[in-house]
Amino acid sequence: MERVNNLMVFDILPERKVVFLEHNINVQDTLSILDDKRISSAPVVNVSEGKFLGIVDMFDIVTCMLGVLPELKEGDDPSAVEWAGEHFAKTTMGQVIEATNTYEGFPIASNPVKRETFLPKVIELFWLGLHRLPVVNMENNIINVLTQSDLLAFMAQNMHLIGAIARKTLDECNIGRVAPQMARANEQTSVVVKRLHDKRITALPVVDDEGKIVANFSISDLKGITSKNFKDLLLPVKAFLDKRSSQEENFRCERSLHPLTVQRHDPLEETIYKMVATRVHRLWVVDDSNRPIGTVSTTDLMRAFLQL
Repeated sequence: MERVNNLMVFDILPERKVVFLEHNINVQDTLSILDDKRISSAPVVNVSEGKFLGIVDMFDIVTCMLGVLPELKEGDDPSAVEWAGEHFAKTTMGQVIEATNTYEGFPIASNPVKRETFLPKVIELFWLGLHRLPVVNMENNIINVLTQSDLLAFMAQNMHLIGAIARKTLDECNIGRVAPQMARANEQTSVVVKRLHDKRITALPVVDDEGKIVANFSISDLKGITSKNFKDLLLPVKAFLDKRSSQEENFRCERSLHPLTVQRHDPLEETIYKMVATRVHRLWVVDDSNRPIGTVSTTDLMRAFLQL
């Protein structure tokens, strides 16, 4: 639609204070900041040298986590896990940047946009798999970060821009047809984390012995990991989520234990509203027996927006 083509980044960019991470801050303090600010990524800078090093997200941190995590079973000698936890917690953001200098095939410090960048270019970059874009001023200094969730929230508030597509079902939009990766409730958490990393996904449904969805496991559930509780990664994934929920009154934990679902006959607009209202990046498509049969991600919705 012509109206969408004329929109620019500054039309949809929310006003907010960007959280910057110093390159020498460690993982444990970073996870605490991300959890407190309820964000999943942040720009990393070297203030003394005046350099922007890139954007670190939870996926990058998980990459470093798996780099030190030994392959152990619950009941094995915990000393190796304790050492791994201490080593992981002390890793700096500068080291994370060096270890994970690409994200989904893109250099992490690349693809900045300006406030005057037209929306179709942004949608294309998001559709290609980037979840966030640094917004820079005329001096190429980062002034904000635009995310897929920002664009989705704008579309939810301006549903008229989507037009007739909004009333089409997920099936008609060819969305949600790919079967999701899943985890069994009794699988070890570290194994599930590795599956997320290997499949390059940020969440998956947890199912019981009948294949029915009972929880949602996301890399955001790892924000509370410290050197002291690193051994919790050896717990069954459902037990890990139960423990996290009992330790803190946090919407994210409650959301993990009550996963949000849609069905293939649901309209696109309802899916957008649900994703924005609950601040999730994935919804599970289920059948009438509550068994997951598909996935709807924010990136999938970007593909629908390409048709505008």
